[in-house]
Amino acid sequence: IQAGLRLLSYGDYYFLRSVFTAPAIRGQGIASKLLIHAINEFTQPIYTLPTLSAVSLYQRLGFQAVDTKDIPAGLSSSYRRFRQPSQDPTVMVINF
Repeated sequence: IQAGLRLLSYGDYYFLRSVFTAPAIRGQGIASKLLIHAINEFTQPIYTLPTLSAVSLYQRLGFQAVDTKDIPAGLSSSYRRFRQPSQDPTVMVINF
């Protein structure tokens, strides 16, 4: 497997858990194409907790930052797990 995307269904929304491409094929727009396909395929909101280096990619695709008080209850535990004491992760959503 050279690239993949993992979406978890939470009923009325999805959680984009991960997107990956093998190092040898990075920089070819494959991650963007996978994300665009998912965005077009699913009309429900798609939430993600992007790494700092991926925030600009998600912004280019139309994802928007979500205030922590607006994070769905089902994602709260994931948010707390990824949160660092000195810096909160960005929670982003599209199709909202």
